[in-house]
This record gives sequence, C-alpha cells and structure tokens, in this order.
Amino acid sequence: EHSLRPSQADFTQLAADFWYHALWAAKKLRRGEVFTAKGCLDGYMKDRLVTLLEWHARSVEPSVDTWHEGRFLERWADPGALAALEKAYAYYDVRDVARALWETMDLWQGLEEETARRLALELALDHPDLRRRIAEVVPDPRDASRLWP
Repeated sequence: EHSLRPSQADFTQLAADFWYHALWAAKKLRRGEVFTAKGCLDGYMKDRLVTLLEWHARSVEPSVDTWHEGRFLERWADPGALAALEKAYAYYDVRDVARALWETMDLWQGLEEETARRLALELALDHPDLRRRIAEVVPDPRDASRLWP
C-alpha cells in the first residue's frame, strides 16, 4: 500500500522503476518480443502509472479518495491524464506497441513533473537522457513512416 503522500525516496524509486521498464520494454520490442513488451507496457508500467495518478490526484486535492488498484480511476484521476490514457494502450502489433510506449512515457513524464512540483519533490532523473536512450532502441514512430531506421 502506498502512502498518501510519497517521500522523496518513494517518488524517485517509482520513477526509476517506470523508466527502467520503459527501456526494458523497448529492448524487448526491438528484439521482436512484441508479446513480452506489450505485457510490460500495458501491465507492469500501467500499474506504476496508477500509483503516480493517485499521488498526482492527492497533490491536487489531498482529501480525494483514490480507492486502490485503480478502482474508480475515472472518478478521481486527472481528466487530461485520462484522455491521454485512452491512447496509451497498445494493439498486439510492433508498431502500435512502440506508439503506445511513447504515449505512456509522455503521460508519465508530464504527471511526474507536475506531481513533483506540487509536492515540492526533486526530479532525480534526467528525462532528456532517458528519452534519448529509449529512442536509440525504439524511435518514436508517431511522426515517422517506418518504425526502425
């Protein structure tokens, strides 16, 4: 069970866990392991995202009831985040998993930055470097005609 307000250590650990798995999923996808990459992206990484959504919601309204394990997410999560979440799930398809990975990373990063700002927590990770490292493995396909260079 996560605390109502994350400590700096909890916040940094959650972020590190998410970004580690973003790179891990990208590597699996690059090797053609679409099923494994999709499972990580739409399972494990989305579970981390729910925790961040809870912390974000409480950073906006400390008394909000976020339930647990994403129950009633549609009632308490940020409306903009919910709209972005609609695009953050993948079809079982290499190109779509890549697209959804980048959608999920964009959603995560925005929430991570805003939550840190609202809770006066430090952003310990270098987002541009992480995104560059992931792009070297799986380029963002949303504006490209081909997934792999």
